Amino acid sequence: MRGLRNIRSSAGKMSRAAVPKQAKDHELFMQITCLEMEKVRRGVERAAVLERIRSLDARLNQMEAEKTLILAQLAERGSQVPQVDLRADSFTGSASDAGPSRTFRIRY
Repeated sequence: MRGLRNIRSSAGKMSRAAVPKQAKDHELFMQITCLEMEKVRRGVERAAVLERIRSLDARLNQMEAEKTLILAQLAERGSQVPQVDLRADSFTGSASDAGPSRTFRIRY
């Protein structure tokens, strides 16, 4: 299924590039123009994607900083910090409430 992200120009058609030079110079220049417009559009798309990635990276770093701050506050209070195993999507608390039936699973 095609959408706006898959718009292609007619500049890449080889049949137009093979026309005799004397009769169809304007078509060849139009192909160059279409290629340049597509190049600019792809550049804008690329810049938007890079900005989105930078935004996501900044938020991930902010989340790690907040987590570190909260863990430091818990350590100052003398609280036992629960162990989290993200690979198994499970949570185990302190030894007193840990048990085979007490697990917390995150589903997406």
